Amino acid sequence: VLYPRWSPELMLGYGYPVFSFYAPGAYYLVEGLRLLGFSLYTAFILVFCGLILVAGFGMFLLACDLFGTDHKWSALIAATAYMFAPYLLSNVYIRGGIAETGAQAILPWVLWSMRRLIDAAQTPVLGQPTMRQPAVYLWAVAFSLGSLAITHTLALLLVPPLLIGYIVVRWWQTGPTLRSLGWVGGALLLAMGISAFFWLPLLGERSYLAAT
Repeated sequence: VLYPRWSPELMLGYGYPVFSFYAPGAYYLVEGLRLLGFSLYTAFILVFCGLILVAGFGMFLLACDLFGTDHKWSALIAATAYMFAPYLLSNVYIRGGIAETGAQAILPWVLWSMRRLIDAAQTPVLGQPTMRQPAVYLWAVAFSLGSLAITHTLALLLVPPLLIGYIVVRWWQTGPTLRSLGWVGGALLLAMGISAFFWLPLLGERSYLAAT
């Protein structure tokens, strides 16, 4: 079963569709390492370490875009600060919250790829060098945002308002055009399609959740 939804051992043996409501993305990384021969404990440790490094590298790229490539030391400081953020460290060392750690690792990549997509989708100005094709960043947005959706359920509630505000501000800063807005809309739809196997049943079955 590639994507189990029902856990038969829960609720005193009656079972519960926990994976219809709890995003399991980070646990697939752990299982992948376990299948390679690592113990379950070691696999969890390695995934936590990898997620911290992914978080730092993503923040480094985002900070390079914000500060400019001439300020890589500033970007390195930002990345280090993000890796040592109290909430990230508490998720790793105190709570063992691998889903929240995964969401924090992916979030900088979502913001970085969305910024790059909006910038690349602008109509090139004569005499100015063009960036890479927006299609490259469209897939980066789709996979990072889709991965975030299947990694941490609360991210589906907390991130969209932040992301929409971020998109509006960057879109306005770069000179609002329908072309860039179309690329952004396409990336969001693609991300929704990639992660639909998780959030679509969640929405369809939310009325069956108990209130207590």
